[in-house]
Amino acid sequence: MKRIFLLVFVCLLGIGASAQIIRTFDVKANFRSDFGVGVGMTINLMVPHLDLAPSYNYYFRSGKNAWHIDADLHYNFDVAPLVELYPLGGVSYYYCGKGYAGLNLGAGVTYNFAPEWALKSELKYQFVKHWDDLYVSIGVAYRF
Repeated sequence: MKRIFLLVFVCLLGIGASAQIIRTFDVKANFRSDFGVGVGMTINLMVPHLDLAPSYNYYFRSGKNAWHIDADLHYNFDVAPLVELYPLGGVSYYYCGKGYAGLNLGAGVTYNFAPEWALKSELKYQFVKHWDDLYVSIGVAYRF
């Protein structure tokens, strides 16, 4: 099942990049009660300042396979020439032995340090049955 989600994610990345719908592709580290890594993208919704940001995240838990898939909406505010702030809200599917649906609420910042590269950080709270958690993600994004 995990391979199918990853395959669909990679296919969407290729299609979106060729159609210039995808704004960025990012790789991140997630810090919460456990540690994880993730990949994601930011998709331009053709509405000013509004983006969709799906991501796949894998967590290193002893003895269990844990991962989640997010789909968040970002509303971007330009606060400085190279800095964007955004509140976010979205849905999540968390798997750790059993699957649980949930909601995300948080905020993030993007620092565009080069024309095609940016540093990103998010603070997000996930409301998931039996797995509510606050986490911070830090990553780098490539802008198309």
